[in-house]
Amino acid sequence: MLGVGIEVNFFGSDDPDIHSFHNVDRLMRKAGFDLFFLSSRPYSVAALPGRYQFVFPAQTEFGRPLQGDAIYLRDAASPENVAWSSFQKPEKLLKLAALYSLVRLPDSAAEILVNFREQLASIFDIETGLNVLTDAARADHMPSTYREYIAAFEADNPCFYPRPSTQERPAQDSAVSADDSPVLKECADQEPAKNEVRAESERLHAELRAIYESTSWRITAPLRWVSRYALARISHTVRRQHS
Repeated sequence: MLGVGIEVNFFGSDDPDIHSFHNVDRLMRKAGFDLFFLSSRPYSVAALPGRYQFVFPAQTEFGRPLQGDAIYLRDAASPENVAWSSFQKPEKLLKLAALYSLVRLPDSAAEILVNFREQLASIFDIETGLNVLTDAARADHMPSTYREYIAAFEADNPCFYPRPSTQERPAQDSAVSADDSPVLKECADQEPAKNEVRAESERLHAELRAIYESTSWRITAPLRWVSRYALARISHTVRRQHS
């Protein structure tokens, strides 16, 4: 087994039989898994209810984090797991890298490709895989290939640091034009693409409004109401237990 996804509770006593996050974490680590992703869902108490995050009663915009989702995976590149990793087939290591990528951890996926390059090279194009992961990890103004990306990091390139706002920049920087700065020039080159994204976003919003106004949306309203009612009952039970 490479990983497990579990819904966890952030409440409960220290009783080992309680389904709480600290008990789940202890159990999974004993089984050889490490935590790679953790989300949280806040629920406000009845004394001051918060707005729901969705169009049905569920988690709220503020409140205690009562529940969440945890994803535990094998940490194949860890020195503590050398014995486990040495017995795995290349296909299984690639599946693990894919799982890392699915939970938005391209760095962990890249670590698999780098550390197990010799085992994987016969069935997978390592450089292409690293370039794909780099494209998922980088910002618009950062190098697009893995080798250039690593070289820029090792050179302490400014692209790895937050870009100061106009108010934070020194007065002398205001005279720097896009032609004088490669980073600024690349940002300027990205502006048309950003405009396309804005246009596409507006188009999708228009389509969404059309769906809400359609006859089929009104006809299926009772089915959505039934779903909201069921979720409301679950949410009401949870909130009463912790109000």
